[in-house]
Amino acid sequence: MGSETCIRDRRTADTTLTPSQRRHAWQTTRTHAAALGIAALHEMAGPDVSSADDLAGLLAHARTVTGPDIVGYWAGDLPTAVELGTAWGGDAFVDGSLGSHTAALHTPYTDRPHTHGTLHLDADAIRDTVLDATAAGLQTGFHAIGDAAITTVLTGLEAAATKIGLARIAAGRHRLEHAEMTTTDHLPRLAALGVIVSAQPAFDARWGGEHGMYATRLGPT
Repeated sequence: MGSETCIRDRRTADTTLTPSQRRHAWQTTRTHAAALGIAALHEMAGPDVSSADDLAGLLAHARTVTGPDIVGYWAGDLPTAVELGTAWGGDAFVDGSLGSHTAALHTPYTDRPHTHGTLHLDADAIRDTVLDATAAGLQTGFHAIGDAAITTVLTGLEAAATKIGLARIAAGRHRLEHAEMTTTDHLPRLAALGVIVSAQPAFDARWGGEHGMYATRLGPT
């Protein structure tokens, strides 16, 4: 995982909000979640979406202020995840989104047939990340929406399993975020690898249906 430096030297300062604004946002969110009966929340942090300082502050807030538990994920370097005491990834982007034609598909988009989307990580990178995370005792989480992205994650996990054993991979309870285009071929592979699928059915409520964005991008079912 490379040499480690002090965590404060690796952090990128979050200048979007002031510290007081961040504390207010944390408390407002946790209070609202508690009112809805939600007992735990996941924070998907990373250098592309927030900062290590922000995540560290939120975790400290959750330890000292009453409210729903916060489970943290850090999608940056593994040493920072270890030092923060979080899992790794969450929104570690394997692909993009259907709305922007960047979710990675096996077949072209219906309304943009020259593209299959974009893969940001290949199976070898996923394998190596999972092996490093397992050695560090961390659960991983990969953002994968399109069917090709999901296939890539599963192939990477299976490659890691050939190195350290399927039982050890399954014990890691690795996560697949979104997984909107999971196929019947994926299901037995997900089960064998012990992967947790974190889906968002509200997305289908918003963009599904005969005339919704999904039908436009992928064609009618």
